[in-house]
Amino acid sequence: MESQNHSSLAVRLFGQFEALLEGEPVPASAWGRRKTETLLKVLLTERGRVFSQDQLIELLYGGENPHKKFGNLRGRISELRRALEPHLDKGGNSRYILRIGEGYCFSSNAPCWLDTEAFQEGIRDAEQAQESGQWRLAVESYERAIELYRGEFLETDRYEEWSLASRESWQEEYLSALAQLAECHVQLGDCSRAITTCKQVLKIQPIREPAIRQLMRYYYVAGEDSRAVEAFEKGKQALKERLDVEPSSETTSLYEQIRQGELPRRTSALDPLRIAVLPFVNLCPNPEDEYFVDGMTEELIYSLSKVPELKVIAQTSVLSYKGTKKSIPQIGRELRVGTVVEGSVRKADSKLRITAQLINADSDEHIWAGKYDRDLDDVFAIQTEIAQQVTNVLRKQMLTKEASSPEIRYSGSTEVYGLYLEGRYFLKKRFKNSLQKARKSFEKALQIDDGFALAHAGLADAIWLLAHNGFIPTQAGYDMAEQEAKRTLAIDDTIGGAYATLGAIQTFDRFDPRGAEPYFRQAVELEPRNVQIRHWAACLFIILGRLDDAIDSYQQALDIDPVSVIANRSLGCAYYYARRYDDALRQLLKAERMETQDWNVHQYLGQVWLKKGQYERARAALEKSCEITTEGLQDQISIESVALFHVRELMGETGMLQQFIERIIGTEREASAIVSLGYFLLGDVDTGFEWLERSRIARDTWYLYLLQDPLLDSIKSNPRYREHLGKLGTSSKGHL
Repeated sequence: MESQNHSSLAVRLFGQFEALLEGEPVPASAWGRRKTETLLKVLLTERGRVFSQDQLIELLYGGENPHKKFGNLRGRISELRRALEPHLDKGGNSRYILRIGEGYCFSSNAPCWLDTEAFQEGIRDAEQAQESGQWRLAVESYERAIELYRGEFLETDRYEEWSLASRESWQEEYLSALAQLAECHVQLGDCSRAITTCKQVLKIQPIREPAIRQLMRYYYVAGEDSRAVEAFEKGKQALKERLDVEPSSETTSLYEQIRQGELPRRTSALDPLRIAVLPFVNLCPNPEDEYFVDGMTEELIYSLSKVPELKVIAQTSVLSYKGTKKSIPQIGRELRVGTVVEGSVRKADSKLRITAQLINADSDEHIWAGKYDRDLDDVFAIQTEIAQQVTNVLRKQMLTKEASSPEIRYSGSTEVYGLYLEGRYFLKKRFKNSLQKARKSFEKALQIDDGFALAHAGLADAIWLLAHNGFIPTQAGYDMAEQEAKRTLAIDDTIGGAYATLGAIQTFDRFDPRGAEPYFRQAVELEPRNVQIRHWAACLFIILGRLDDAIDSYQQALDIDPVSVIANRSLGCAYYYARRYDDALRQLLKAERMETQDWNVHQYLGQVWLKKGQYERARAALEKSCEITTEGLQDQISIESVALFHVRELMGETGMLQQFIERIIGTEREASAIVSLGYFLLGDVDTGFEWLERSRIARDTWYLYLLQDPLLDSIKSNPRYREHLGKLGTSSKGHL
């Protein structure tokens, strides 16, 4: 095998099973009995996962009497250790087969090359290259990974029940990799190879509709319209014969567009109506005017986002390109946008000079440019004029119908407007000091113009965040935020953010998530491309147990804010709550690549690894999460701390979790929901429910999420758990 120079043991699980030790095949006689080789395969289906003895007995021996099989299992463990480490003097010293608690695992840290792990690593490298627009590197990485897939996972064990789920999961990952490889070929203008790759997918799964649509599109782009229609007809026939269903509306719609010639024939996947407004360059002599320039960018983003046919990237993602030396085509690929707006602002005394230009991200060609020399008092008109010019250009070139005109959000005092932009600038930072500054800026603006609705909305957000994070008295803060949100809507009832704030208060203060839903529905309807609203709505859906809706909401947020760590991490969290652990892992690892110091990413990675039984990895991730936060491990009162002590218990360090709970009970920072979780994980269900009720009465925010957390899956069938769901009007549909 290719990696023998890196490790003494190498194993192939794709296709024919093969194990090499020091470069030589392990002979069948080395396993002793057939079950010993099977035991290795089972442990390697998920290296690092701890399998209990009962689980291994069930997987290896099926319905046979488990009490008679404990000795047999220990015998197979001993044989396996001898086969892999012939000179091992003591089983407890094995570097491969570890005893953890009452279970066993194949160490995730052992020097072993696995084709499945190399496959996943190659896919991650390819995805990273694809995200950054390095198409050739992505193609090379995908092809190297795909080459490792010599056949189905453990194809010789295809009738063993323990292998079925893994086999389906690996095949899905393989087919997804082929689909992405095809897309990379298209980006490089090679439709022929893209078509061939799509056919590979359909040869394995003829009823895979996304692949059918890909093949149709690629034939169409290549100018082979009849082949595109033929691909549709063949897919339709396969769906009818195998599933007795018709193609989806999405597939049928694509077919009609191809027949009528309505699709653009371009090889690039970049959508010209997907647009990014890059941070305007600050040419102001006073560095304190930075907030004014960033505010100009934000206001232009808002104006363009009001045009229904445009898909405008959120400011969070574009701010990461502030001061960048990356080319427009590279930025376009990374954000998946076909059009970019960039410009500069120079402000001196009462004069403004603003430049703006519209650029084709595919070709780096300038589509339009404008320069404005005006008085500061004209700032509102300039913003509207730029947005109108951009919209007009896009309308002439790409929009299929008349677009709405961008609106002026405020036309009053420039001083008030400046204070509002200053408040928005500080509001994004989310730290205590910056939130306090944001609050003061909004309050100053309202002292001058109490009728400025957006300033009331900003003040409501600032106060709510201060209260929610415990920086000001919670109840008084929620009350003030509610008053400001209602004042906002009394002035202008089209501001979606104010409805979202009321929804958040209804959820976290009133503990009435059902009552919050109408507010969020109204907020999303008014501002469908507002990332913050989408995020809060997704949080509500998690609390309500509507996990598919939460995932959809986070996916919508990620589409708007593609390079945001928070958006990527949040989608991973939603997958975790939905028990889609492989999807969660993939998404959280992507977020980790973007930001290694996000403690939340490591927390949820740890909890995913825990649920997958990979305790070593879980412990490392949870310890990393605790290290990143400002508090010390021993004093940190949080879900990740409880999860960490639980993992350490599972790894044999008994008494850790009990000591932690006893240490925090009665302190100023006692958190009843955290204590409750600890007792549940210890198996003390009655005490756990006592503390869970305390957390409900205390309106502990953690309580809302804890009810849906997979860490509590062991109590989901308990009637008392369902009583708690009933009190909140939530459900656990799909959990049991």
